[in-house]
Amino acid sequence: MENGTATGRPRRVGRLLLRGIALLSLLSWTVAFFSAPAALDSGTPPFGPKFRASGVVHVHTNLSDGRGSPADVIEAAARSGADFIVITDHNRVDPQAFARLSRPHGPVVILGSEVSTESGHVLAIGIQPPTFKFSGTLREVLDDIRHLGGCAFAAHPTSPRGETRFTRENEPGGWGVEIVNGDSGWREASPFRLALAAWTYPANAGFALRSTLGDFATERALLDRILARRFAPIIGGTDAHGRIPIAKDMSLPLPSYDALFGLVRTVVQLEDPLPGGPAAAGAVISRALCAGQSLVAVPSFGDPKGFSFVARSGNGEESGPGSTIAFAPETTIEVGGALPKATRLRLIEGGREIAHGMGSLKMRLSSPGVFRAEAYVGDASTPWILSNPISVLSPQQMRARSEASQLLAEPYVLGSGRIDDFEGETHFAAEHDPGSRVAEPVLDSGGGRGGRKAARLAFELSATPNPPVWCALVDRTARDLSAYRGISFWLRADGEYRIWFQLRDLNPASADEGTEAWFASVRTSTAWTLYNVPFSSLRSINRKSDGSFDPRKIAHIVFVIDHGSMAFGSRGTIWIDDLAAY
Repeated sequence: MENGTATGRPRRVGRLLLRGIALLSLLSWTVAFFSAPAALDSGTPPFGPKFRASGVVHVHTNLSDGRGSPADVIEAAARSGADFIVITDHNRVDPQAFARLSRPHGPVVILGSEVSTESGHVLAIGIQPPTFKFSGTLREVLDDIRHLGGCAFAAHPTSPRGETRFTRENEPGGWGVEIVNGDSGWREASPFRLALAAWTYPANAGFALRSTLGDFATERALLDRILARRFAPIIGGTDAHGRIPIAKDMSLPLPSYDALFGLVRTVVQLEDPLPGGPAAAGAVISRALCAGQSLVAVPSFGDPKGFSFVARSGNGEESGPGSTIAFAPETTIEVGGALPKATRLRLIEGGREIAHGMGSLKMRLSSPGVFRAEAYVGDASTPWILSNPISVLSPQQMRARSEASQLLAEPYVLGSGRIDDFEGETHFAAEHDPGSRVAEPVLDSGGGRGGRKAARLAFELSATPNPPVWCALVDRTARDLSAYRGISFWLRADGEYRIWFQLRDLNPASADEGTEAWFASVRTSTAWTLYNVPFSSLRSINRKSDGSFDPRKIAHIVFVIDHGSMAFGSRGTIWIDDLAAY
């Protein structure tokens, strides 16, 4: 009898546990099914900028590692009600693929790129299509994005995937932060949150995906550290691929683009309506994103277009997110607008909450600062709204922060240690793969500065993608450059290209003729331009590196164009003059 009682008790506990799990599963599925964005309190109209456009940022198509075609992705954006969509395929911009896909009443399509660098991934927005490939070095990528008329954002900066996490938060420049990333959300989610999302996805995809999001505490802390030094705009990205990889050649077609496009939105705020043409509208939206004239929202909590955040001067003039204004004692900050009931508002400055309110918030400023707003619906820990900052500064602060937003630019010097002025015989010779061509002779008698001689790299890369594909000028003279700290040279080209400059030192462990290739990338101009390559900036391309560049044992000096810097089939001409050490 006692044994029967002892055996029956665990069975009863097990049955109760199973019933509890079933009840909890049914309850969560029911909650998800009936979940909807909260109704707005329409009695309080928005204030600040008059026009709002809600868009989807950070989207991949099958031109890189996404599942959907460009047409599929744009159709999904239209079904989701997005006003614009920013395409960011990896390390490429493909205007031809989207040229015929814009529709009169469809979303505005903006082409950008997600660029891989040695310090993490960077989103390029508002750029002109480049005639070259990005180099993969953060400083050069940031310079290229600025040169192409756009702006940069650190993509998924706190990603648990180490190779994509942004690691240079102190890098100078005006780059911004992707403060919400849909891919990082599910990767950082707990097993319980992931299980809840998987269970409720068929009932309500928006609820399911939102349940994977946390409070973005790490991303917000990163932003506040950067804002302590300089202005940095924010965006929210879906990082939509339309699939989850499960093996090398297998993936699940989930979450769908339709579902992901409702996960996070970036809402630009404008004083004037968007112009009619897609190109003009895209330019306006891109400028607003780069300037931080926007807020980031999780729309499944509520429609974010009624949210307002402004600074008001003593004469009543309003300045919205992204603004920088002069501090005056009568300046006030106001947060509110058409919000869901029981919306909690927080005003943040210097990484700490300085004011809070329910439904509205107003604060008169007693000192300068950089202010941003957060909004939460009900008791949710995931923010509904994260605003771009408003900077209320003294003149001295404005100057200091402006300087901190500039890209680092070292003054170039002309080397005194002559290597080759190309006026007589040269040790440089043309080399290339069998499918590519380099025109000879490599000396151009009138192509140099002032009508003198110069080396000429007239290249035509093979159109067949069978690596290695390359064209180069190579000097195989052994040299000791230990008395110097870098190389200087002048370049001119018939277009904008990226060319690799290499110094190869002796490394017996290398399979490449016993040499190790240390390189830097240079963007050419159609005008003669002086370049410096410090030895300290060189990076190795060899798998078996000895870990340090040795200027005493230079084996080769190389100028090379390959399929890593230019597309297959590319052709052009680059002139090189006055190569020296400094």
